[in-house]
Amino acid sequence: MSLSVCSLTPAFQATSILPDIAEAVSDDCLVVSAQNGIGTEDEIARHIPPQNVARMVINYAAGNDERGVAHVAWFNPPNFFGHLTEKDEPRLARWVDMLNSLDVATDLVDSVTIKKRAFLKTILNTALMPICALMNITMKQALDGRATRRLAEDLVKEGLSVAARLGYDYGEDIQERCMGYL
Repeated sequence: MSLSVCSLTPAFQATSILPDIAEAVSDDCLVVSAQNGIGTEDEIARHIPPQNVARMVINYAAGNDERGVAHVAWFNPPNFFGHLTEKDEPRLARWVDMLNSLDVATDLVDSVTIKKRAFLKTILNTALMPICALMNITMKQALDGRATRRLAEDLVKEGLSVAARLGYDYGEDIQERCMGYL
């Protein structure tokens, strides 16, 4: 069994390389999207058989030091794996067990839950990324500033409103949990 993780390519560029990936992977290769965004696994399934497509939602950030050694900047456990079509996917379960054995808390969830988790992660990303990019500030600086923090809170609220219209219920305290995550 082989596993391919499509995370090194930004979601907006993945469509151009997916035909080549589809041609290169074996019939039993599980292709996992670890990309930010909504529906990246659906785009992969246009080229790879859906029974071989899964999604990961990553809740940590890491960076390399000057020697190329990776260091985790933060981790808000758990990460999530979910299959596009299957309820019980032994290939994913193996990876989840491996990550958990390394103390990288990871949950295996169903196809509906992984989409819900990916949507929430997108809300979190869109609450800070545009502010940081436009103002050339760090996430910490954005959250420490009164006006930028208020803007991030408003963006989270707007994203949660869209999620509610799509039927995603994250619980009553979700606004506070989102800001705590950020």
